Amino acid sequence: MIKSSLSFLKLTIAILLPVILSGNASAQKRYQKMAMYIAAKSVDDIQPPQERAAAKLFKERFSEFGTILTPEDVDKIKYPDFDCLWIHIDSIGKSQGVEKFRGAFISPKFLDAVRKFHEDGGNLYMSKFAIELLYSDGLGCLADYLRPNVFSSGEGGENPDIWSVNAQIGAIRQGDDPLGQYVDRRNHPIYAGLTDMASTEWAAVPDPIYDNNPYRVFPMQGNTSHAATHREDHNCMWRLAMKTDENATIGIYVSEPGVHSFADIDKIENPQERAAADFMLNPEGFIKRVRPTVKVEIIGPENIDLIEDYNHFDCLWIHIDRCGLQPGWENLPEGFRSERLIAALKQYSENGGQLLLTKQATQLVVPIGRVDAEYAPNLFGSGDGAEGTDVWHINAHIGWNWHDEATGYYDRTGHDIFADLISADSPYAYSSFPIEGTADGSAMWREDHNCLWDLNNLAPYKGRPINKITAFQEDCNARILGTWGQVADDAVAGIVEFRPTIRYRGRIIANGLAACEWAPRNGGNAWHSQLEQLTFNCLRYLVTVTDFKFISDGPDGVARFEQDANATVLGTWGQDWNHQAAGIVEFHPASSAVAYASEPGLDELNKDKAPKGTIIANGLGCVQLYHDRTPGNDYQANTDRLTANIIDYLSPWHERVLSGVEEVEISAQGSVHAIPGGIGYEGFPRPTLIEVYRLDGRLIEARTVSGEGSFPVDVSGTVIVSAAGTVTKLIL
Repeated sequence: MIKSSLSFLKLTIAILLPVILSGNASAQKRYQKMAMYIAAKSVDDIQPPQERAAAKLFKERFSEFGTILTPEDVDKIKYPDFDCLWIHIDSIGKSQGVEKFRGAFISPKFLDAVRKFHEDGGNLYMSKFAIELLYSDGLGCLADYLRPNVFSSGEGGENPDIWSVNAQIGAIRQGDDPLGQYVDRRNHPIYAGLTDMASTEWAAVPDPIYDNNPYRVFPMQGNTSHAATHREDHNCMWRLAMKTDENATIGIYVSEPGVHSFADIDKIENPQERAAADFMLNPEGFIKRVRPTVKVEIIGPENIDLIEDYNHFDCLWIHIDRCGLQPGWENLPEGFRSERLIAALKQYSENGGQLLLTKQATQLVVPIGRVDAEYAPNLFGSGDGAEGTDVWHINAHIGWNWHDEATGYYDRTGHDIFADLISADSPYAYSSFPIEGTADGSAMWREDHNCLWDLNNLAPYKGRPINKITAFQEDCNARILGTWGQVADDAVAGIVEFRPTIRYRGRIIANGLAACEWAPRNGGNAWHSQLEQLTFNCLRYLVTVTDFKFISDGPDGVARFEQDANATVLGTWGQDWNHQAAGIVEFHPASSAVAYASEPGLDELNKDKAPKGTIIANGLGCVQLYHDRTPGNDYQANTDRLTANIIDYLSPWHERVLSGVEEVEISAQGSVHAIPGGIGYEGFPRPTLIEVYRLDGRLIEARTVSGEGSFPVDVSGTVIVSAAGTVTKLIL
């Protein structure tokens, strides 16, 4: 045992702090109280390397004041013993949903402790997948409709870009911002000391969009020379407004290999599918006329990897329209049903990719898992067709027969996919959109290839006296947007929007109407421009639609999200200059929390600290704490500093004055001494409370003992031990 030169001191204040003093002098000690919870017995026992790296960073940066808490320490998660608690969950292959977490992160005892910690005033730093704990199946801090809708946990891949954090929210608006849509968060304390770069520098291949709208970003991941580095790209964040339709990247998939540009489309044998590709790629065509800055890529079986990189496309279109096919997705041409393509589409949709499936491609909703087989399209045509003189229409008055009743009728005419379409010459009691016909009474040949839903004969509804529109929409989390022009009841669903689910974050529009024919054999289609506009509208909608149904009004998705969530968006993807996403969010206390108690000399230090009850959620994929590939991350220092800054921001400074120290007699009741890994004691004739404190006054261990024995203490270094009125300084 090594005792201080003032051995056996009695402190006259409740918080014990060590000092070397003489007489009745006084001293001050400043300290913070932060903790990190890990799902293992020790840091070295943590299995996911990202989580282990996070704990090692915490120990390194906060070695003096930080405490690692394990599942055995759940009872110690208390405010004000700690001001800030960090929970980091990040592992490859984790499925979305709290129920998939390891038990130590979702035990009722743990969740109850963290919930009370936060309610009492403790601050939370939730990083990566830990953000999911904030909702009703975890801590219940946030409304479920505000759940993150961008989620990825794969192995990742190589990328030469320098991934970064953008704290200039709505950067495209800087300099011209009448609606107040530009906010610069770079001066927030979490970014203190970080190096930055121009937005024109992050991309390996220069992008003129960023040349025209430069701003500054904080690089987090990549190589200074743009050599490809591996990154896992684990996001758990919020897509608020998608991209604008001016700068989107849209893909169209074809089944033939070797088709890479407009010059190659003659390799597409099927005239219907070739016409669809022409619509997208023709430099003189509709898309290039209305959105010249949209990037369109055509892909085939040899480059499915572009779909597997689910952040590559903002929307993907698959069009299949062939004579002679048998119903069922298993009977599609090989290029449209390969195992690799189906797996890629499934992953793409699960991770937020938007899909437009037209004609016989609507059947793909089954193999990718978006609906069960019993909800597959069941009205199918692939015949040679025939001539007709009538005009085929789309009806967006779904369930018109019930339009005068309270339920059963859905007016979709105002949906974005019908924007700018002409509603003319309707032969029905309601407005409709003409889509195919000569319009002059002459005949034209139509193949009549439907691939849609006959709700009357769909297995779950056949013979049941229910409104099948409502049932289908509820069962499939879908909206029926269009049907045959003549259908006024609940018999047919022709255009269906499958909305995001917890598992499938991407949205799907499936259009199986035969009227949407790209290449009629003869007889000019007077309404072909309607088909072009409808298809463009579907793509634009899928690119720009948000998954959130905000309550608050606001000029953009960020403003509405901040109002709904009582939050401030502090950072987004480096490439996001137009309110696309929220990656680092500060959720403010539910009530006007009182600031930390003023202490002498600390007002200036704590004026920029978070108030009690604050939550910071950081789900950006670029904030990756572990790398084991070569070359390494040249911007790891920025990543580590950002992490440490957030914890520091959530942890106020404290100060205690130590005074009134006086010599006392050696206790006659017993003594304590240091042993390897703990405290030994002897000579206590009756039960006695022994308390072990850190140097900053935080309680480490408390045991009631008697007689002789020992107990473990999971700390090394200098501690203060109080027993039977005697205070002793030990080195363990």
